[in-house]
Amino acid sequence: MYKKIHINEKNYKKIIVVSDIHAHFWHFDKLLQKLQLQKNELLIINGDFINRGEDSLKMIHILMDMDKAENIILLSGNHEYFILDFFRNKEYIKHLPKLINSSKYTNLVKEMYAELKMKNVTLPTKDMALAKLLQKRYKRELDFLANLPFVVEGKEHIVVHSGYEAEYAKEPYLFLKNDDYAYTERQHEKMIIIGHNPVCNLRQNSSNFPYYQRKNNIYAIDGGLGVLTTGELNALIIEPKAKSFNYDILQINDFKPMMLNKTVNFLQDSEYRAVNMTLPLGALVEVVRVEGKRAQVKYKHQFYWVDSAVLSLNL
Repeated sequence: MYKKIHINEKNYKKIIVVSDIHAHFWHFDKLLQKLQLQKNELLIINGDFINRGEDSLKMIHILMDMDKAENIILLSGNHEYFILDFFRNKEYIKHLPKLINSSKYTNLVKEMYAELKMKNVTLPTKDMALAKLLQKRYKRELDFLANLPFVVEGKEHIVVHSGYEAEYAKEPYLFLKNDDYAYTERQHEKMIIIGHNPVCNLRQNSSNFPYYQRKNNIYAIDGGLGVLTTGELNALIIEPKAKSFNYDILQINDFKPMMLNKTVNFLQDSEYRAVNMTLPLGALVEVVRVEGKRAQVKYKHQFYWVDSAVLSLNL
């Protein structure tokens, strides 16, 4: 079984949907500071708030506290489901050492283990015994994840992590992970708001800006945080009007704003292909990273490689 929450969008001044935070507390905290959420506004966290970043436990504890508020709804994503499924499945538990020692995939289980080790808790060497200890010590957190709903359905919108079809009720995991859902051709009566798949994959360019597909009435908002070096945290802001809705976007990143000290004629895109475009002197860009003589910058939602010498001091 899965849980679905029903809302009436018109009961709120604004509805803010955020997806795929992936244990990046800094970005989430900056978002909350900018939003200044009011009691007549609804915040929906659309799954995958753990794993891929360094703050899985911190995110869980913060959201457990926030979940007490009436104007905040937390949904499960495939990463929350994966952690729960991992502990349920004896075959998965055989891979516990791999999960704990992974250098490429920061995750909740790894954080649990590290925290207990730091507290000098005696840790079993056998996988099953260790798994049982982690489940016992973190029962509150795991129970919290297990009780998350999968879907929020309003009069005009459905918020779900990966995709929504009525038949998914027979196989609820598809609400959380269906990598091809955004490519479906069927026109949905209600707007489906999803995360899960970074929007740059749907756009087939480097932009992380949320992507509305009119052909199927799907709004994809995953900014690739924790997946891409250029990842950002996106918020879709829905403002109900008398007979319609206004939509706005808020993006959070940790890039550094700089200005160009000369006109740039030579650019490369994220795949290092030449781009026929000029960036003017004084243009404001956001620097993602500098690698020797080149820098990756964001300009008007797209990402490019430029000569790092064209960048001025930090603003």
